Amino acid sequence: MSLRTQKFLPFYNSKENDIIEEFYVPALSNCTEYKRVSAYFDSNILSLYSAGIENIVNSNGHISFIFSSEISEEDFELMKTGYQNRESIERQLIIDADSEAPSVELANLAYLIEHGYVDIKIAFVKRGIAHDKFGLISDGDDVLYFRGSNNETVAAAKNNLESFETSLSWKCDENEQLKIKKAESLFDMLWNDNYPETVVIDIPDVVRDKIVSYSKDRLVLNFENKENTFIFDIDSDNNLIGKNNLADPQVLLPPAIWYKGYLQFFVKNDPTQSLEYQFQKGVSYVTMRKIINIVQDRGVDRGFDIYLSPRLKNYLRMKDIQADKRKSLGIAIKSKDSCVIDAFNEFRNIVDSALTRKLRDPQMWDAFHIAKMKRSANFSVPGAGKTSIVYGAFAYLNKIKEVNKIVMIGPINSFMAWKNEFALNFGDKM
Repeated sequence: MSLRTQKFLPFYNSKENDIIEEFYVPALSNCTEYKRVSAYFDSNILSLYSAGIENIVNSNGHISFIFSSEISEEDFELMKTGYQNRESIERQLIIDADSEAPSVELANLAYLIEHGYVDIKIAFVKRGIAHDKFGLISDGDDVLYFRGSNNETVAAAKNNLESFETSLSWKCDENEQLKIKKAESLFDMLWNDNYPETVVIDIPDVVRDKIVSYSKDRLVLNFENKENTFIFDIDSDNNLIGKNNLADPQVLLPPAIWYKGYLQFFVKNDPTQSLEYQFQKGVSYVTMRKIINIVQDRGVDRGFDIYLSPRLKNYLRMKDIQADKRKSLGIAIKSKDSCVIDAFNEFRNIVDSALTRKLRDPQMWDAFHIAKMKRSANFSVPGAGKTSIVYGAFAYLNKIKEVNKIVMIGPINSFMAWKNEFALNFGDKM
């Protein structure tokens, strides 16, 4: 993730460029911090660059907004002496919040504020409004600075004739570097309420609480343009969810025979009215893949598409990487590769210190495989010492405090053998 991997123009114009797709999304998708000063803001802008915001959330980044509020000179003086008019400001901001329906955009803003990804402050000046408009986008190493006529609104990105210039910290002369430094200093002065003839305050708690009440506890992506598509996503707990955006929704709804035969088992709610699917909680990523493939096959038959949200793709990709690593580890253990010898010797030392009866070398390797693979099965021939192998794995996992009990499931006549083997392996050490 790096800003310098993207190509940014020195100048953007809303009538010549797609500001969202050409600037906002690539910039925010490759940053960890976004600082913005704008005279005006509307929450609908969030849906336009939601893909970029999602990356900031996934990388535990942060967004800082400073927006303007116009007040009288008398009120300004009152604020400077103690914020006596705070209640009236709060009332007006709540009216502004209530004027918005609890839309996807407002829900996103609520989620971002609630979970600490966004902080908002309001700027007041003695006369007029705080009309400055600039932004600083950083990936931790480089900074993308932009300044122009555009506010943080949909109108500025889509409708108005707006333009702004950019400066790239990794690709500019001394003069441009100075612009970036001055903008960073100005933002910090505003944010810390240290700028002359200006008062910058945190968004009042009562307003923050009002906005947060709209949160859906996850970032809701905008999928309105995904026509005749079944959309897969995950919630904040990594549970699979879906949205039926098909031209003929009944194809994937009860009481269709296909739904009862293939999908009903995985869905815990009735999606008939909302067209939203809440799949069973806690299903493995393998099951997620199965559900996605089931719907994809149906799409091939009935002529619709499926779409996986960026966060779901990222989640599945990370799980695939973990599975590949686990598979590679298993192969390395089976072949006694040199890359696992140090870990094996450490394992052997711990097991030897915990057991009274020492494991043979093949048994030790099998126990090592069980302990490291987390999910495994042993089909060794009778007499190979499978019980002792399991106790070897248990001894290690118990010593590193990952487990403290064994649950044995088997025929009743096998219980005594497990008890006797436990005594022989551990003696008085357990």
